[in-house]
Amino acid sequence: MAILRRCYGRFRPAQIPKEYYELDSYFTYREGSYRGWWLPIDYGFVYYSWSGYYPNSHAFYTTKPRILWKSDLTSYLYIYGILEGGTNKVGALLSGLGTKYVVLRTDVLPQAQIGFWDELSRALNGLRAQEDLKPVFREGNLYAFEVSDNLSYVSAGNLALIFGGYKTLIALYESGIINTANYAFVFADQLNGKQLTELLRFSDLIVFGEMR
Repeated sequence: MAILRRCYGRFRPAQIPKEYYELDSYFTYREGSYRGWWLPIDYGFVYYSWSGYYPNSHAFYTTKPRILWKSDLTSYLYIYGILEGGTNKVGALLSGLGTKYVVLRTDVLPQAQIGFWDELSRALNGLRAQEDLKPVFREGNLYAFEVSDNLSYVSAGNLALIFGGYKTLIALYESGIINTANYAFVFADQLNGKQLTELLRFSDLIVFGEMR
């Protein structure tokens, strides 16, 4: 399939590499309802080596839905969990978001970002270091990892209130004290006083971590 890319006010054809179709085919034959997480996280337009400097949409990647790549939680998991190696349980947290696959694409152009190529290398090493992510696809510039204990749907009968932010949630996953798949998590620092008072009454679990 060819797409049109914008170039100095005009549109020119750009060919999507075959590995994108092969990956989409791989996903198509996997059972269940699930989402994917595409990396690296971008904070602007996305540019590819095969399309030139044209901002592309994530809709081109696959027919499967994706998780929001710029949310506070996924940004934290990417920077702290994968790039900085802060945890090897990223898959467990992604599973709670209904995510089954993590895809790293290495055909992204640097957009004048200092150290960008090093970031791609660190991202790949960080994904390989995760205990609950298994490499399942490698073709061209695409790497795909499967979340070991994926939940094909999100369902939680208990409410957990978290004090201490994302690091507290990660520590809870790593501890193995409870089955975190049974809980919906709410962060206290994202609530106002009235909301916090109400949730304290109905929470099944309250977790305190390092407070900043």
